[in-house]
This record gives sequence, structure tokens and C-alpha cells, in this order.
Amino acid sequence: MSKVLEIKNLKAELFTPGKTISPISGISFDVEKGETLGLVGESGCGKSMTVLSLMRLLSPDMGRVSADFVRLDGQDISQFTEAQFCKIRGKKMSMIFQEPMTSLNPSLKIGYQIAEPLLCHDGTPIREGMVKAYELLRAVGIADPERVANSYPHNLSGGMRQRVVIAMAIICKPKVLLADEPTTALDVTIQAQLLEMMKTLQREEDMGMVLVTHDLGIVAEYCDRVVVMYCGQIVEEAATTALFALPGHPYTKGLIACIPKISDEKEFLDHIPGHVLPVAQYESSTGCRFAQRCPAATPQCRAQTPPLFQLDVGHTCRCWQHQGNAIAHE
Repeated sequence: MSKVLEIKNLKAELFTPGKTISPISGISFDVEKGETLGLVGESGCGKSMTVLSLMRLLSPDMGRVSADFVRLDGQDISQFTEAQFCKIRGKKMSMIFQEPMTSLNPSLKIGYQIAEPLLCHDGTPIREGMVKAYELLRAVGIADPERVANSYPHNLSGGMRQRVVIAMAIICKPKVLLADEPTTALDVTIQAQLLEMMKTLQREEDMGMVLVTHDLGIVAEYCDRVVVMYCGQIVEEAATTALFALPGHPYTKGLIACIPKISDEKEFLDHIPGHVLPVAQYESSTGCRFAQRCPAATPQCRAQTPPLFQLDVGHTCRCWQHQGNAIAHE
């Protein structure tokens, strides 16, 4: 396998009145061809901001994104101008957004919206693009593609709109697909259908995929590796089987403990006590950002920021409990 996406020290800064805040800082990971990387954590931990930053979807007056490098299929795209980036956004790297109704133009028919990336990137004639749109609608499980292609977004159900957004994202056969909680608002049956369909399309095209989710059940079923985020940082990274078998970070352990089990006879579900730090306090906080919620926190945890420690091959963890291990290269 070869790396299709490599990210080193990705950082996003947002401009607020009187202060610049950093919702993500020092994010580094890579994705192999045909691999699904899960990006997990609580709401507000920086998952969506990470993929939005990779797609450069922060307007210049809202904030800025920087990185040591972002290599897409071996090419460093971190220093691309906006004009250069527009040529790869939607073609080599594409994104499925969390809410399909806000991702689709309410005034344009579905068929044209699916075909538009081909028209823009490849100069495909509209007639040929529409034929491809019909094919993709059929591929994503829509039985009557001609009718749907001539419909508007408000004519479709949530599940059908999500299938349309997936078709839009893959029509140019991207090298990397960023999926931001693509099935969160759907019922469990439709979720399973869409995720299986995405895995099939991924195998056919040998795409790398970053799957953003807070559902550890989906991670266990569909992801090859997992990156756990907390307060804008990566706190653990491991192969999926290793993460569930032997989690290293107290936060990861807490997330796994929160999964309801049929065999449990508890009156209340498990939870992680406390609250996530406000984004404005990320940079000014000292020590581990999880320390105030961690049952195993020590004075060192509150005073010193831990680096990533190497627990095993491909398994790193940002926790002072593992300071006897080698420090991973960040």
C-alpha cells in the first residue's frame, strides 16, 4: 500500500473580535490507498474543522490554515494558490458534507448538480455528464435515476439526498474522500446501506477515505485505523482492532466505556464527567487538555503538556502514563 494523503502539523486559526483562536493545532496523520481512517471524538473536538481545513473551506476573512505539508498523491498542496486548489477540490480530493440539505443548491435540479464537477474539471459536455449522473444515481441505490435527476432537493427524502451528495462527491473518482458524519441524521437501516455502498465504491476506485464520526460502532465495523481527537489535538492513533482491544488514553477508554452493552444492568449509562474546554482556552491552557476530566490525572498532567508516546507499531498516545515509552515523531 502507498500513502495517498499525508498531513504534517495542520493548524487552523479563526479570527474573532480581539483574539485569534486555534480550534485545531498540530494535526498529523496519513491515509493509504484503499484505507478508511476514522476520525472520532466528542462534538466540538475539531473533527469537522480538520476536514474543512483540508478542503480549504474557511474564507480568508474568517481564518487561515497552515501546515508543514499536505501531500495528496505525493504532491504537496499546502502552498497552492486558491486557483490551483480549485483544480483539485472536488476532483482529486472530495467531501461528503454532514447535512445534505445545506450541501445542495435548492434552485438546481439534482442531475445537473451531480454532473457539475465533471463539467467544471474535465470539460465534459452536459449530455455526457447527465448520462454519468444517471449511472451514479443507479450505483448509489436509486431505482429511478431519470426521475430523481429531474427533481429538486426538496422533492427527495433525507436518505435520497444523502445518496445524491455521495454521488456528487465521487463522480470525478477522487483519490481521497472526506466524509463528515455522512449518515448521522439517518435511521440505522439507511446508515448501514449507505456505509456498505461507500465501502464498495471505495474498493472499486481504491480511494483513501477519512470518515468523521462520533459513533464507535461505525468505527469498529468500517474503519481500518482510528485517530482520536480531543480539544483540537490528536490524543491517540492506532489500528482499529488495537484501539478497542487495548486503548491507551483515558479519554479513549472513557469513550469506549460509554458504549451501551446489552448485558449491562445499570440504571444509568456511563459518561465522561466534566465538559470540553472552550476553544478560546486551548492555547492558554497548561498541561494535558483532558486533565480536568481525567480520573488518573497527576500534578504533572496539569502542569506539562504530554507529547505523543509510541506504545506499539502504529499505536501512539498523548498521555503521561506512558512516559516510559519512546516519544513518537510528531
